[in-house]
Amino acid sequence: VQILKAGQTGIKAHPFPGFSALYTSAMFSRQLKDKQSIDDLLNYSFGLIYAGAVSLAVATFYFQDEIMNLLYVDANGAFGPVLGWLMFSFIGVAGTYILGTLLTANGDLKRLNWLFVIGIVVNLGLNLVLIPLKQAEGAAIATVVTQSIVFLGQFFLVHKELKFAFSTTQVLRLLFYLGLCFGLVSGIKVLIPMDWPMVFLIAILVQLVLAVLLKLVNFKFLFEFIPRK
Repeated sequence: VQILKAGQTGIKAHPFPGFSALYTSAMFSRQLKDKQSIDDLLNYSFGLIYAGAVSLAVATFYFQDEIMNLLYVDANGAFGPVLGWLMFSFIGVAGTYILGTLLTANGDLKRLNWLFVIGIVVNLGLNLVLIPLKQAEGAAIATVVTQSIVFLGQFFLVHKELKFAFSTTQVLRLLFYLGLCFGLVSGIKVLIPMDWPMVFLIAILVQLVLAVLLKLVNFKFLFEFIPRK
């Protein structure tokens, strides 16, 4: 059964650039083995990767068409939105790198596997519904929803098994950062009269600086944590 129209099959199949995340398994394992609190390490790790993922995702969202036209000679108007959606799924993926690593270090592989099975089922169902409606963009939306569900599921497991929860202040800070990034990048794209690659890099840099100012990225913790390990 063909649910993607001609010309749509190649969009999501194009190899989008890969990304890597900070690997903290050894540090989590050491903290858990020594029965030490993982709260500070988890807050630091999540804040760091969240800031990086959001800054890249938001900047890419606003420059989605320019990036796809640069990468692919056959790009058309349908390519950009797919990249935009997939970059927001990257935020969920980045979060699962941290939480999945922690749950693996804690020996919760069985629960993780069941969560992934649920994610696969949800993704298949969403694809069957969304692809006929929105084609390749529908598949990208399904990916965003699936990654978000898996991330929230992992967060629930971390909360249940390790009694971890973000403070209200931290949650508000994360949401405020996301909203402010949208406003900043939108303004930067309009107000800075330079070639788009330079504006794109400036947008990412400004967002990262903002993350430091909001203390999502805590270098003091990094310098204090590493020496004692």
